Amino acid sequence: MVQEALEVAATVSEELVQKCLALGVRQVGKYASLLRASLVELREEQSTTPAPLYTQYLTALANNSIKFVSLSQETRAAWWKPGLTPPDPESTGSFEQLLWSYQELGEEAVNAILEEATTLIEEQFGELFTEEWRLGLGGVVGKICGTLNDYFEGYHRLGDKGFGQLHKAVQERLAVRYISSMLQ
Repeated sequence: MVQEALEVAATVSEELVQKCLALGVRQVGKYASLLRASLVELREEQSTTPAPLYTQYLTALANNSIKFVSLSQETRAAWWKPGLTPPDPESTGSFEQLLWSYQELGEEAVNAILEEATTLIEEQFGELFTEEWRLGLGGVVGKICGTLNDYFEGYHRLGDKGFGQLHKAVQERLAVRYISSMLQ
């Protein structure tokens, strides 16, 4: 929608394009704030009353955040002309703020997915490094891997970039948790 407004403004003047761009950036930034508030609310509700489509909501939010970052970068490259018009006090650093907002929002959504995936395996880590585990009787490592595999199969709709972020975060969290279990 911002793109269309910029195209129409371009038929009038470059100054109007810059004003329209500043307004569009502010509005898309406000939308990021609304999405963040919705994410917080969704996570709070999930802790008391699990929603059946929670993972799908988080996946959509992560994918959309990544897309917003990409579209913002494309719009800035195509339309923004620094110094053309007097600086708008409300838009100082607005593109950077917008990019940061959506990057953070995407990371928050991926972290919420990560929490969901690792919550179930937390208690299984307590079974590591026990006498049963040393004797090979528990099969706890297989349970942990199986649980993670089940969760990751459900994340097939998460885009490549979001899945990469999730994969890296899972590796880091598992390494920390494994070492913590070893030291107990």
